[in-house]
Amino acid sequence: MPVNRWTIWIMLMVLGTGCIEPFEPDVEESDRVLVIDGRITDKAGIQTITVSTSSPYKQAQFQPVSACVVWVEDDEGNGITFLENEEGIYQSELEPDFLVVGKSYKLQVITPDDQVYESDYDALLACAPIDQLSYKLEVQGTSNPEVNYYGIRFYLDMKGSEEDARSYLWSFEETWEYVSYYNIQYIWDGSEFLDYTPQLHGKKICYLTELLENYQVGSSSFFGSNEIHQQPLHFVSNQTPRLQEQYSLLVAQHSLSSEAFLYWDKMRAQSGDAGGLFESQPSRTSGNISNVNNPEEKVLGYFFVSQVQEKRITVSEDFEFPI
Repeated sequence: MPVNRWTIWIMLMVLGTGCIEPFEPDVEESDRVLVIDGRITDKAGIQTITVSTSSPYKQAQFQPVSACVVWVEDDEGNGITFLENEEGIYQSELEPDFLVVGKSYKLQVITPDDQVYESDYDALLACAPIDQLSYKLEVQGTSNPEVNYYGIRFYLDMKGSEEDARSYLWSFEETWEYVSYYNIQYIWDGSEFLDYTPQLHGKKICYLTELLENYQVGSSSFFGSNEIHQQPLHFVSNQTPRLQEQYSLLVAQHSLSSEAFLYWDKMRAQSGDAGGLFESQPSRTSGNISNVNNPEEKVLGYFFVSQVQEKRITVSEDFEFPI
């Protein structure tokens, strides 16, 4: 059967291509816009609101906006001022009785040029406790069909009452144990390094704790009861030494209003996991903050309030896959 000459030409072009050239999209960027982000919870400690401007696509960085007046107010007019501790970072330690389940709260930011920005009111809903955390072995494929990543995926079960929130956001803090490759040479006593002459080999166990940037959201609104079973959470692969000794994951469960859930669910879908060419393309997700005197102005970010329940799981297992 004769072969079409165009077919031969295409085959030669494919075979003659020895590398993949990077594709740089021509991104049309809008002017810098204000970005206001904040979450306040009933967890004891410092609460933070950030005020910044968006940065260029190829130069992503935090661009703070200083000298703002930042105020959080409940639906009865009681409020707390957030003071600027670092450029663009405004913080306050809330009184224990300020956050009350059933009340709603809003954020107000006045910039140095006297522009006033306000969020919608967000309701503080009760957060159900986490019943159980578990994990399962998981294999993730890669772009190379012959290479797979092994690891574990954590899962969550919870059962709430009818008075509890129906939507949740889960954030994570990980801690893992590792053995130092080197012996101790010096000890820091708080002011200077002291020579550690005994050179004992027993003090080589270390621990590292990190807040994770990824998060998950879920809702029981589509179910008859306020229950969530086997909600997928964080994945830990064998491409780091995290699972070599002991690994611990602290899960924080945040109650969300239905509006906050829709926002964070869209943000999670936009961030994606694979980042491939055929993933959903980026788009601007509208938050709940606007310019009081100019509602048409684009403002990025979201403000919400939540109760928090926490639970920890520790993994100490000799896995069959290499780490």
